Amino acid sequence: MAQGALAHSNANLAIAITGIAGPQGATEQKPLGMVSFAAVAPKNRIRNSTKYFKGNREQIRTQAVIFALELLLAITNNS
Repeated sequence: MAQGALAHSNANLAIAITGIAGPQGATEQKPLGMVSFAAVAPKNRIRNSTKYFKGNREQIRTQAVIFALELLLAITNNS
């Protein structure tokens, strides 16, 4: 998803995020708070990660945004 976004835009970076922030939708395989990330930069620099956050929907989403921004910073600092 992130690679497609980068390939079809004029952006220098792209990120994709998916997960279960609740309050519904959790399963045994995908528990509440599980969020997966993929970040991509030019020259096929790719980072992906799955994190497990705790809290309510708003708290999980806030933690996910912070982690996503940190992931983008990390991928840009490793040129």
